[in-house]
Amino acid sequence: KWLFATIDTLRVNADPLIPSSLGVQSAQKHLMEDLTEHCAAQLKHLAGQNQSKQTLANNPIQALVDNFTDQAVRIVNSTIPPISRKRKQVKWDFESETLTYKNTRIKISQNHYSKLRGLFTKHVQVNSNKNDIFLKSLFRMVLRYDTLGGPGFQASLPSAVFQVLKDTLGVDCEVFASPLNCNYSYFCSLFPDTDVPFGSIGSFFDYYPDSGSFEANPPFVHAVIVRMAKHINSLLKRSQKTGKKQKSTKGERSTLCTHSLFCR
Repeated sequence: KWLFATIDTLRVNADPLIPSSLGVQSAQKHLMEDLTEHCAAQLKHLAGQNQSKQTLANNPIQALVDNFTDQAVRIVNSTIPPISRKRKQVKWDFESETLTYKNTRIKISQNHYSKLRGLFTKHVQVNSNKNDIFLKSLFRMVLRYDTLGGPGFQASLPSAVFQVLKDTLGVDCEVFASPLNCNYSYFCSLFPDTDVPFGSIGSFFDYYPDSGSFEANPPFVHAVIVRMAKHINSLLKRSQKTGKKQKSTKGERSTLCTHSLFCR
């Protein structure tokens, strides 16, 4: 959850799932806010007293957050394997539905495999070693999302809904998707470095279309939803060249969406 709230704001030349000092500081901020808010509600309920977030700022929550993130970073960094200069091939076993590279094995269904091969063929033009390039690209991408894990991260609306959106509204791009759950051949995603070969056009927050029809189903993370609403309003203002400014309050994600100047 905190990774989603911070990862798109980082501009570091490293694997986004390997902690950097900037990423850890940003994640700590969001973790601190969530725990403080939760504890404030619990203390108010148990003690029957109003306890502000400012009062809780000096309690042991900060020490808990610091200890948690220090241990998390230490564990992740200890599992990073050394870089090998020996070239190895990625292998795909159809019967066991398994991708293998060295000693790492990842399960991927035959349906996903076929879909991703089709996307790769559409978006990548190579004259030689195409299968080898595809398997390496596939392994990197699937390993990234497999490492991220988490329930519901690849959840999506039913395919029939996307067909209705396309037929009735001309929708042809998802602004929060992945190669694994996308329904259109073009989409925005969290990890351009692994997803571009399969149709990703990068992060939605770096995307500035002048026109089009899009579907947005973001991760259910407060900071991401607020940022999405602000970016959508910014794109609409930019497209229609309106000079009106919309007032908003931090945290009012529903207001940002339902009270937008562009709602119809």
